[in-house]
Amino acid sequence: MASQSSGKAKSRNQFSGKLFQRDEYIFREGEPTSEGICLLLKGQIRSESIDRGTKSIQRNFTPGMLFGLSALVSETRIKSFLADDDNTYVIYIKEDDFHKSVVNDEKFFINILQSSIERLQRIPSSNLKKPEDQINLNTLLGEGAAKKFQAIRDQNLKILSYVYKLKSRTALPNEIIFQEDKSEDSDIYMLLEGSVHQFLKTSSENPAEIPVIDLQPGALFGFLRKSDREGHFLNAKAGADGAKLIHLDSDLLLKVSKLDTDLAWSIFQNVVITIAIIEMTMIKY
Repeated sequence: MASQSSGKAKSRNQFSGKLFQRDEYIFREGEPTSEGICLLLKGQIRSESIDRGTKSIQRNFTPGMLFGLSALVSETRIKSFLADDDNTYVIYIKEDDFHKSVVNDEKFFINILQSSIERLQRIPSSNLKKPEDQINLNTLLGEGAAKKFQAIRDQNLKILSYVYKLKSRTALPNEIIFQEDKSEDSDIYMLLEGSVHQFLKTSSENPAEIPVIDLQPGALFGFLRKSDREGHFLNAKAGADGAKLIHLDSDLLLKVSKLDTDLAWSIFQNVVITIAIIEMTMIKY
């Protein structure tokens, strides 16, 4: 089991936290995910997995990074995490504590989302790549992950009941939503109706489309940016039946957190899982 020697404490936003010393396990592969996902506040950690009996060190994490995200879609941990420094401090984020923090601090929801997205957007575009294989959530995050992620996207569509209060956009069939060479569009979107195709271009001279992913209602997109946020890394266009979108800006997220904490939790899950998928499949290490 993960080390219990350091004890637990409550952070100011309702979350339990633990202090770990170097080489202590935060949790082990195969353990229950009942403590939720984790946020590294201080120190460094490293991930570890065992494949066919061989132990493999995956990568290091630094403060501000979320990890253990399989807890959102799986009942067991899919890899181990250890402290890589003394006095490493980790907090655990569970749904009940998330709801309490949203109620107690109106900026909490916005801040935790923006922190996660900004960390992703600081990755140089030269370190990004097209996924080598078709994305399989069950392989990445554990058996049953795809079904649970679909349930999260379905929950996101509760936002339709508030859409009259929010800023939406309708894209015609095959209309370009944003292009990688246009820096003026800085929005992150939720797809409400229709479909969206995301793709790369082979070159500016011969811009053939390289498909990356097709999105269905409830999906979030627009996270990946080029260096210094000069445009999106991927292109996006509406599908054959068009698309209805909503802009996920700070004002909207603040309204959501006040109107419906269940919806806020759903959007949060979607954002961090999407970021995890990008980190697992589209970043060169």
